[in-house]
Amino acid sequence: MSFDKEFAEAEGHQIEQRSKYMNSPRVTVAEVQKCELSEDVNKDYKGCPYMEVEFRDTSTGELNTSKFFRTREADSSDTRGFKLRAIKEFFMNAGVDMKSQGAKALADVVGKELKILFRAEEYIGYDKNANNKPVVKESIRYLYSGPVSEELSGKSDYFRKALRPDDKAKFDGELKLWERDNAPQSAQTGPVATTAKAEPLGDEGNDDLPF
Repeated sequence: MSFDKEFAEAEGHQIEQRSKYMNSPRVTVAEVQKCELSEDVNKDYKGCPYMEVEFRDTSTGELNTSKFFRTREADSSDTRGFKLRAIKEFFMNAGVDMKSQGAKALADVVGKELKILFRAEEYIGYDKNANNKPVVKESIRYLYSGPVSEELSGKSDYFRKALRPDDKAKFDGELKLWERDNAPQSAQTGPVATTAKAEPLGDEGNDDLPF
């Protein structure tokens, strides 16, 4: 086959697009790829309502998905204000008219760019390849933002958030149980404990507000 025919045939083939997700904290300009409400993301979700935003780092092409928790009746006035200010900051820094209707704002923000500080946050995960061994993992999440034209900086401790003391104690306890349950049989000195199950991620109860 001549290369002309080969090249023409190649043009018709689809190329699988692979997007890499952010795996490190940073300050960067990001473009909003998607902005959806929790009821549209998962109709069966019963937790605190949220807004889910997918960002693309304009310098690397890496993606990130972060959540903004929305208000609910049980919120205190301080919590409600905190959530609403975070949502306002996001839309304003992206250049969306705050006088728009909510549905229009969700549509208008897609394709907009803003400067964001993304933070690495530790959480408890479970290694399915090691019999659900408790492990400390990291997720990269939106912390705060500014307009593209402005400088954005943060203290060094803004870029990483370790497990809270109570979560660290929970992790240590679960790891000890796992190590006892998964020790060689000859080393078992007591009754076998139930392997800890993962708690669902993304609920407001295990999270800093507003994200």
